[in-house]
Amino acid sequence: MPYPPAPTRQPRLRRSLALAVALGLALPALGPAGFEPAARAAQADDAAPATVADLVGGQAAQRGLVDVYANPAQGTVHLALPAPGADGVIGRYLYTARLARGLGSNPVGLDRAGAQTTHILRLSRIGDKVVAEAENPRYRATAGGMEARSVSGSFATSVLWAAPIAATRDDGALLVDARGLLVRDAVGIARRLAQAGQGRFSLDPERSFARADRVLVFPENIEAQALLTFTSDEPGAEVYQTAPDATQITLGVHHSLVALPAPGFRPRAWDPRTGSIAPLSYADYSAPLDAPLITRLARRHRLEKRDPAADRSPVKEPIVYYVDPATPEPVKSALIEGASWWAEAFEAAGFEDAYRVEVLPDDAHPLDIRYNMINWVHRQTRGWSYGGAVVDPRTGEIVKGNVMLGSLRVRQDRMIFEALLGAEASGRGGANDPVQVALARIRQLSAHEVGHTLGLAHNFAASTYGRASVMDYPAPKIAIAEDGTLDLSDAYGVGVGAWDKFAIRRLYAPVPPGRDEAAWLDDLAADAHAQGMVYVTDSNARTVDTAHPLASLWDNGPDPVRELAHLLQVRRIGLDGFGARALADGRDQSDLRRAFVPLYLFHRYQVAATAKVLGGRRFAYKTAGDDRPEVGMVSAARQHEALTALIRTLSPEVLAIDQRLAKAMTPRHGRSMDLPFEREVFASHAGEIFDRWSAVDVAAGLTLDAILHPARAARLIDQHVADADLPGLEQVFARLDAALIEPWDAPATDDDATKADAETDAIRNRVALRYVVALVDLARTGGPDVRAATEAQLVALRASLTDRAAAGAPTALAITRRIAQYLDAPAPTVPALTPIAAPPGSPIGQAPLPAAVSTALRAAAPGSGLAPDWPVYETCWHCGPAR
Repeated sequence: MPYPPAPTRQPRLRRSLALAVALGLALPALGPAGFEPAARAAQADDAAPATVADLVGGQAAQRGLVDVYANPAQGTVHLALPAPGADGVIGRYLYTARLARGLGSNPVGLDRAGAQTTHILRLSRIGDKVVAEAENPRYRATAGGMEARSVSGSFATSVLWAAPIAATRDDGALLVDARGLLVRDAVGIARRLAQAGQGRFSLDPERSFARADRVLVFPENIEAQALLTFTSDEPGAEVYQTAPDATQITLGVHHSLVALPAPGFRPRAWDPRTGSIAPLSYADYSAPLDAPLITRLARRHRLEKRDPAADRSPVKEPIVYYVDPATPEPVKSALIEGASWWAEAFEAAGFEDAYRVEVLPDDAHPLDIRYNMINWVHRQTRGWSYGGAVVDPRTGEIVKGNVMLGSLRVRQDRMIFEALLGAEASGRGGANDPVQVALARIRQLSAHEVGHTLGLAHNFAASTYGRASVMDYPAPKIAIAEDGTLDLSDAYGVGVGAWDKFAIRRLYAPVPPGRDEAAWLDDLAADAHAQGMVYVTDSNARTVDTAHPLASLWDNGPDPVRELAHLLQVRRIGLDGFGARALADGRDQSDLRRAFVPLYLFHRYQVAATAKVLGGRRFAYKTAGDDRPEVGMVSAARQHEALTALIRTLSPEVLAIDQRLAKAMTPRHGRSMDLPFEREVFASHAGEIFDRWSAVDVAAGLTLDAILHPARAARLIDQHVADADLPGLEQVFARLDAALIEPWDAPATDDDATKADAETDAIRNRVALRYVVALVDLARTGGPDVRAATEAQLVALRASLTDRAAAGAPTALAITRRIAQYLDAPAPTVPALTPIAAPPGSPIGQAPLPAAVSTALRAAAPGSGLAPDWPVYETCWHCGPAR
């Protein structure tokens, strides 16, 4: 339903906005009588131009940032823009667009409140049109003057919209139809659908509309919406799953036109060591030659003490976050509680009453730029939650924090804990109630995503020194009681950690009187490092190939090897008790197959964490001149310990799946719209019957692909060259051969025919074959040294298995054929050893001119290769004559 036109509480962007709204509403309504039609050049006929009353439908103006005439009956929205200055500029604004109605497909990513774009928008009059031009703040000359003009003329801007001036008011205000601004693909919907493989969609203007009934006008911002319909003859599967008619989909886009934030915000330098989210960066071409060209600013809210000199002081205006009122209980209360934890960090930084969390009032719009929002977003399948922000591109000031929490995450967590503890525990209350544990997780998630919108990055090392940060991805801490049962009473932490308090202080605390800002901030970073606070973020932690031994996702504790052993115990207890009890009475028993996946792979993230010890490198983010250590290698003992732990996860006792469980996982009844089932169960080579060998293959692959990742293999070779005591790639191959090939390749005996040995042999067959698949992949994708070592390993393996393959042993035959397929392939199919090109030394040249243009230039200026009136480009001293 439409939202009411105006909230009545204190707004965010200006302290006096509530009073300004009241004054604005008290002013007389401005009707159309103050307009005269603008002169129109070269009329196509002699018909009189439309009257102003025709243009605005007799509608009174809504007074605000600019006056707006919204006519729901006609479906029109007109802007009355201020008269331009002598330079033709009407005004500069912050402009952002987001989705008001999403697609609902997690893989595509077009979520409600998401798909955001933000610009500094300059409105100008050019001839008989108003032009909306996005400025380019990524390239600047902060010294101003001629330097600024030179930079401005060197880089492109983007004209987003232009419209003819329909009329001019007596005070010079320009009336324009805003349909073209609103009814356009402002957030790249068609592009995103194409990128996601969902077909080529195009905007249908006949079925796209400006929503005149959803225009909100305030003194500092204007909020408007449009419905956009996109069509395609060949839509993708995700669109078929989420739209009633996949060939024509209608989404909503919300537009905000906002006054530029008032002067007074103090940008703060970004520092790679201190946990701030990706910086706002720009090139400053007026920077001195001894200063960096690129300026990097931290993203943060405006937060000012009333008394900047006081250690503790109330703030001028607090940061307030609002929870989506559509969030159901008890989740809503959990979100409020978790997001409120940040108040403690601001208190520790010396701010009093600086931060709070409330439910969004009924008369407010969640996409209104003035409200920091925690949105409860629905998708067809579970997916990531996000913390984003609308940021002033000039300064890094966060104008609106925007959290999107996927509603299915909490259900996934509950399912995992029911698999461990039994569905009968849900709703009983207490520490081992899966619902309560899932709510504890959602509290932490709320704090985590709000942290991003406050300006903080992930810290994927924080779980290795206590619960130091909510900005890590926490794995549940599960204890094993003396009676062998699982205890989840301490599954998730409560409150922000030591790293969070440091990061907020560094980002928000004012510089003490008399201190140099850069020196003070550097002291804060040095103090955090001295306290043992380790910080590693996404680029060096998120993927399994990364090198830091303490930087992983969904892990716990300082010792990944020990934690892996513990999680294997937890997993075994869970598997021994798994069965129909994991489902509530009356549930389709085939849902066991979905619950089984996260339980069987319960150790997957700790496998990745342990693999990072192998070939691991310890390092810290540094700035020149600080005392942080440089890159160092993990000890040989730790690496061998990690490899032993990883190899254990490939053993039959870890990978075995009891026949009892296989029988319990019944087939699904037909196909339904339950896509999570289709996507989140193990694939089967046995048709609709549960295939335990496919599950074994997946689990073994997680370990083997982690050990034999090309980047890790390269580090193993490098470290062994540097220090012969450290394991090299050949030593890893030898350990894997001893564990996976030699026991499997042992000659059979009469005692091997037992059922248990048959199960063991089947698992070893699978793992041996999966090992060779990983080796072939490594040979194909590794660098030159890795490829050479891996091909030698494949040659040796083929030779060692030739006799068994000749005797007809199926797995040995499959292995030798897979090796032969790679080694004996024709030369063109073997990846070339392409040398790594050196970065350019001379100035980077322009793209080659088309042949016809080059020919014309040479004809115009014989011998020079250039026409006299064309610009001359420098050539390097060793490049020879221009050609």
